Amino acid sequence: MDNDQFLRSLLSSNDLGTFFGVPQNILDNVWSELTSPSGNSIIYVSMEIGADTDVFHPVKDRLRHNNITESSDNDLDSFVKRFLSGPEKIPNYGGGLGILAGDTLKSMASCKIPAVAISLMYREGYFSQLVDSKIGQIAWGSQWDPEKVPGLYLIKNPLYPEKPLVIEIPFFDKNEHSLYAYAQVWIKMEINEDLDYFIPELLLDFSVESSPEWIREASNRLYDSSSELMKATQRRMLGAGVMPVMDLLGITSKTIHLNEQHGVVAVMHLIAEVLLQELGPDYQTIATDDDILNAAETVSSRVVYTIHTPVKAGHDRFSKSIYAGMSHTVCRKILNILAKDEDQSHTYNFTAMAMHVNRAVNSVSRLHRDVTQKQFPQFSEKISAITNGVHHLTWISENKAEAFDHFDELKNWRHDPGVFKNAEKLLGNNNFRDSLEQAWAKDSKILIEYINNMLNRHRSEALE
Repeated sequence: MDNDQFLRSLLSSNDLGTFFGVPQNILDNVWSELTSPSGNSIIYVSMEIGADTDVFHPVKDRLRHNNITESSDNDLDSFVKRFLSGPEKIPNYGGGLGILAGDTLKSMASCKIPAVAISLMYREGYFSQLVDSKIGQIAWGSQWDPEKVPGLYLIKNPLYPEKPLVIEIPFFDKNEHSLYAYAQVWIKMEINEDLDYFIPELLLDFSVESSPEWIREASNRLYDSSSELMKATQRRMLGAGVMPVMDLLGITSKTIHLNEQHGVVAVMHLIAEVLLQELGPDYQTIATDDDILNAAETVSSRVVYTIHTPVKAGHDRFSKSIYAGMSHTVCRKILNILAKDEDQSHTYNFTAMAMHVNRAVNSVSRLHRDVTQKQFPQFSEKISAITNGVHHLTWISENKAEAFDHFDELKNWRHDPGVFKNAEKLLGNNNFRDSLEQAWAKDSKILIEYINNMLNRHRSEALE
């Protein structure tokens, strides 16, 4: 197989667009699982996702392994150039929550677990910062161009291929008149190390001109805390976007996983759907408290919730007056019942709602489980602990990988991280200890040089 034949084998397409990195049969298989009538797949909703390609980049690795740097075919060559030298940062995350989301999705791809992630796209990303001993804190914004990022594609409208797919989300003013926000949909393919499976990450981009200016402003930056309204708007954009994008793409997932409570508005929309089915088109005016509680019980079977923060101050609370100016009466009625804040009667507590409507809650460590059970004693029986893990191929350096490759006890570690339980057998192996120490020293040198260069660069920019 020549280079162009190999590259064509990684080209695939469907009515949503043309993609590079997996064969056609893999693309078809993933979408058939996500649209299967069985619904045996997962919707993973997260406010942020760490999906950078600067460390884990299996498509780039395969191109390098085959010594491919260009193609005589212009279309293939554009993909090669983008994957080999395109921008690697996708600043759609701010810290641990997004890193966990990215590692979870990469691990799902490795394990071939059918799932699709939904998040927002932030055109100005999230601010970066460092603390310098000489000039203090330095912060700067993130500017990026999604059109240039490898593995990131604007989804096409299947009915009008020349146009992007756009979802419509209703907001309401204080008089309950409908206002609509619009988002085009991008897809980031989280491809596994063997290029034989991927998890699609759908990023809702509300920066389109058809959206009101205040919606476009809310879509600019992750966790924009300039006002309570801005924060509430972002949460609604995320949660309210889940069901429309599922419907438009034909995704049938029965399970929705909330990575923190930011997307809990999706739960409210599911409850409204159940009320519509049970009570008919007049449900907004005739639904009783018991009807809402029964609908919430039905929806609970579809929801899994991961809670991260151990402090009450970290839970999303929004004043009822804010929601009176952006939601329908029936939404507020649902919130009044399910999002009660025990400490502040004038606010809605989104964590309380996420705690209420689910079939399972997991904290991120055993200690965090104990703390959370004390915070929410009424739900303590369903709060379990799943200690945060990482996607090992992202976090193991090239130097350490080279060291691991030389010892039979760690054979096949790339595909089976469980073999690291054999590390105990290497405690007395001087060769292993020497190899690991040398790898550690090399990595430390790389890290120190990187930090020093970064500090010097930012010092010079800050003083200009």
